[in-house]
Amino acid sequence: MPKPTKIFPKETEQFIVENHLHMTYNQLQEITGISVTRIFKKLKSLGFKRIHKTSWTKEQVDFLKNNFRRIGNKDLAVIYNKKWPKEIAWKSSNFKTKLKYMKLKRNKLDLFCIKESYRKRGSWGPPDLKRNPKPPKVFLKLDDRTTIILTEKSNVDTIIERYQNRNKIHKSFK
Repeated sequence: MPKPTKIFPKETEQFIVENHLHMTYNQLQEITGISVTRIFKKLKSLGFKRIHKTSWTKEQVDFLKNNFRRIGNKDLAVIYNKKWPKEIAWKSSNFKTKLKYMKLKRNKLDLFCIKESYRKRGSWGPPDLKRNPKPPKVFLKLDDRTTIILTEKSNVDTIIERYQNRNKIHKSFK
């Protein structure tokens, strides 16, 4: 035999539908006296969803593309909350997901530099002088004959620009 269900009064149903976006489920429960689960199920059966998706602006995407290699996700969240505040605050998981969808990855040197900046601030634990990790070796292959080892302070764009300028000078003497 099916379990008898309690019927929602029309006034209560209308109140929940009108206020579900402005109030939390707990607030609706306190006012109506109906459990949170029943409120959620009723709204779902009526076709209402409570998803707050915000799309990224071009400015936000460009900022992320330009800075994801040297700024960690936690710091990006702080910057975005100041620069582009939204109803639900930015979290580090937002950037992890966005980077994954954009197919952008940090290499070992990027991660090392971010962790070291956190260590210097004291948010990644105190720096251990005995076990201070050496930066990983990252190689930049410019052509078949030229490979450059990048260090923590290397800027890839300036290295490529210098190399191109050097090639122009050598070609002019030939």
